[in-house]
Amino acid sequence: MKILTWHIPDGFAGTGEQGFSYYIDQDYTPEEVHVKAVIAPDAGDMQLDIKADGVSLLNEYVVVTRDDTENDMPANFKESQTVNEGEWITLEPVNLAGAKNISVNLVLRSVGDETD
Repeated sequence: MKILTWHIPDGFAGTGEQGFSYYIDQDYTPEEVHVKAVIAPDAGDMQLDIKADGVSLLNEYVVVTRDDTENDMPANFKESQTVNEGEWITLEPVNLAGAKNISVNLVLRSVGDETD
């Protein structure tokens, strides 16, 4: 198992990638996403996208609803989604909606290793 972590300390004013880009060392299957914000979104729902080489891994954005501070979900990944060796994984905030001090974890499982 591998967990990729991003942190957005004080919100995000621009567009595009935020935080680290992770190079993938072997094939993985994405399993779940955990999001926690110390300061909840107050201007709508926070929306996040996770991408592999610029292409979304998700059918729908990861959402933390207005006035909530976390979301633990088996994100709505694309069917049979695999993160392949050599790809770069990035976090792209779509709308932080006023949320601050945000942590995002992406849980990956090694392909072919059910005990990982």
